[in-house]
Amino acid sequence: VPAKAHLIAELAKQAISHQFKIGDLFIDGKDALGKEVYFANSGDLIANQAKVISLKTLYRHGSEPVGTGANATKQNGRHYASPISNSADGKGKVIEADDKSWHPFFNKIYRDGELKSIEMPEAETGFAIASHYLWMAEGERTITLNFTLGGDVSGLTTDFKNDIICQITTEKGWFEIPATKFGPVSGGTMQLTATLSGADPAVTPYLAKTHAYTFDTALPVLMLKLKHRPDHLFKYFLFQDVEIQQIGLVVNVTGLKTLAVSNDFGPVDTSKPFQPFGARPVAGSSLTIGSKEVFQKNLTSATVKVNWLATPDPYETTPKVNIDFLKSGTWKPSGITAASVTASTFGLTQNLLYPVKDEADLNKNDAFTTESRQGFLRMKLDADFGQNAYQAYLLKYLRKDADAVDPPGEPPTGPVMNALSIDYTASQQIILNSGNAAAFAIRKANFYHLNPFGQAEQHAVLSSSNKVFMLPQFDIERDSAKQESEAEFYIGLSGLLPPQKVSLLFQVADGTANPLSLKPDPHLHWSYLAGNEWVAFKEDEIEDNTRGLLKSDIVSLAVPSDANSSNTMLPSGQHWIRVAVTNGADAVCRILAVEAQAMLTTFTDRDNDPAFNAHVLPAGSIKKMEKPEAAVKKVSQPFDSFGGQAAEESTDFYTRISERLRHKDRAITLWDYERLVLNAFPEVFRVKCLNHTQYEPTADSEGIYRELAAGHVTLITVPNKQFHNELDPLKPFTSLGTLEEIYTFVKARTTCFVKLHVRNPQFEEVRVNFKLRLYDGFDETFYTNRLRESITRFLSPWAFPGGESPTFGGKIYKSVLIDFVEEQPYVDYVTDFELFHHIDNVPGTKDLNEIEGSRAVSILVSVPESKHGITLIHPSAEEIAAEKCNCES
Repeated sequence: VPAKAHLIAELAKQAISHQFKIGDLFIDGKDALGKEVYFANSGDLIANQAKVISLKTLYRHGSEPVGTGANATKQNGRHYASPISNSADGKGKVIEADDKSWHPFFNKIYRDGELKSIEMPEAETGFAIASHYLWMAEGERTITLNFTLGGDVSGLTTDFKNDIICQITTEKGWFEIPATKFGPVSGGTMQLTATLSGADPAVTPYLAKTHAYTFDTALPVLMLKLKHRPDHLFKYFLFQDVEIQQIGLVVNVTGLKTLAVSNDFGPVDTSKPFQPFGARPVAGSSLTIGSKEVFQKNLTSATVKVNWLATPDPYETTPKVNIDFLKSGTWKPSGITAASVTASTFGLTQNLLYPVKDEADLNKNDAFTTESRQGFLRMKLDADFGQNAYQAYLLKYLRKDADAVDPPGEPPTGPVMNALSIDYTASQQIILNSGNAAAFAIRKANFYHLNPFGQAEQHAVLSSSNKVFMLPQFDIERDSAKQESEAEFYIGLSGLLPPQKVSLLFQVADGTANPLSLKPDPHLHWSYLAGNEWVAFKEDEIEDNTRGLLKSDIVSLAVPSDANSSNTMLPSGQHWIRVAVTNGADAVCRILAVEAQAMLTTFTDRDNDPAFNAHVLPAGSIKKMEKPEAAVKKVSQPFDSFGGQAAEESTDFYTRISERLRHKDRAITLWDYERLVLNAFPEVFRVKCLNHTQYEPTADSEGIYRELAAGHVTLITVPNKQFHNELDPLKPFTSLGTLEEIYTFVKARTTCFVKLHVRNPQFEEVRVNFKLRLYDGFDETFYTNRLRESITRFLSPWAFPGGESPTFGGKIYKSVLIDFVEEQPYVDYVTDFELFHHIDNVPGTKDLNEIEGSRAVSILVSVPESKHGITLIHPSAEEIAAEKCNCES
């Protein structure tokens, strides 16, 4: 059988593409006979400049407990996200395992068959709103969002304020503000309320350099993220199907003092006492107040508040204040009823106050000039304070005129303020469910999804479904229905120019898929990112030779022209490919590498050394083409060759032929099934064929086992090598990929009436519990652990170097185990020896004298060594003295 090798091509910078044709030759070197060794391309490859530069993972945990304790089941439904999938912690830490493999869908750490931790960062999930209405400099500021909802809101029956984190943009970065309310839903609406105090910093526009993230806006941003609480369930599952139709944004500000104030004589510094209408006000004297924050919002109410240093005391009549607004450079009457100048508040509630600007201006306030066009109000006196009348009357009184009998009293005092502020409430309606493209183009606010690896604006115009969800959606479309993803693996490509075809080599660690997992069909769902939406590849655009990531091979993808690199939900500048699964995330192998521009080559025999195929060709052996091409920069062989076999030995040949003559390549008898598998799959040590036996998994993990099922045939396999899997090294599982290959192989050689099942054995655990007395002088901790290991090795010898292979059936006797323990040189004696049998992960509670497998598919194994119960016996002082006396006598 000729050896095969995967090669990776890299083109020169000036080359857009290059075609490698079937039969193109690549040179390895020379064999033992000194002849050139050639490998030929097995298929056409149009190589291009695409390279894999990013690998990311999103994982939604299921119901499997994580660790122990009260929070072990609180991880159900929690989202994890690794920005660097091929690392030990999902964030870039070097993998210390010998094979350097990593899982594309999660990073779980198992110990003694139990999930101890998930070494991945918790995912950031939420939404954000960008609006100039959030631009608020100071004072007591309350933000209220009124969501009009659709979809499934049945789970939103409580207040979720403790399950969210609210942050807003400030000059120094994101500032967390407490949410005082978030829910529940009432009448199809839900409210979020958050408050900033007067001591909190000013809300400023979003700046990517300061605030990170990738929001495509220069407006202030309010961001809400779901909180990961280790002692509570992650609340995404309650919000994932909630739709948002529109958002009512209301801001209420009390005590805004950052204003552009001037009177008829120029700008006024309101931080010190000032004369608002000048030193000697007359009718028409005015105070001008400007604020970009206030007067570019739709105001539902506003109030000018003043603090008089001394209450104004006019003479004879009290002037009133009229309010005008500047519109298009001209002062227009507001229609607001004039108020007494002695008032401390001036309400601005009439006629909705002010026309809003078309564009938000988030610069500092400008002083009023003749070039000002809007953004100001004017408080104008309709009369003076009576200074002239007082002077005239005073002269009459001094002249003792007949009409000046009474003294004029205290002279009128001009108004002096020592504080000026504005309170206002403004509201904005953000419509998200309208498909009106023209209205979308002039929108004044943006709604974003906060994805684990990026952000994307959401609107009905931008969505193919015309729906906007409250939170990002992690699902796939299958049979015209949405199904939630369990895990998603993202591949970022640079240099791709769609429409182009890209060939990806997935080098996997063979046999590392969970052999107990039920692999769905179909399992992997491939899609590409276009316009911040995942679009499924068509069937004729995918060629997957990896059997669903169960073996190392090439996946070829024809990327359509609508794929783009300007998306924001994942880093822009790259084309993104997604591999998603709805369940069975552990039914794929761990990965060693993902490389683009891959091709499969096969050894071409030119009277070479017959033993050449029996040797593995080391990685890096193939480095060049037979005929160099200017478009090709280099060709590399990243991994060892595979699949090569030398000529068959004569004894093996006679054995195979004899068996072939008996079963005639057909599976009829039990002997036929077993010999067919053992011959075709040398990695299998033992096969047990059970007729009329149904043994298969089910989606609910309960499984079906019947020993009287007509038409069913079950094959149980045991591998022929020491096999360590990440779930439990004590249980020798055959890999999921091998099981599928055996099924395909045997199914083609049996009748159509047989319902075939190829499965791993049912491993039933044996546990011991006893009391132990060690001889004096032996370290208790060390030798207790050593004894646990010895018992485990005795019960599961195949899990250790040099151990025997497992067998079906058999019995374990308590007396044999007691004898084994007592024969250890450091053991004095044992008491209270108990033997337990665990079946289907259900711990046995009955002490047994002997244990036998409960089914024909059972193999007895040891529990993890840490679960063997050993209690040390510590004798009393009197017992020790008695033992010493007996020894002396």
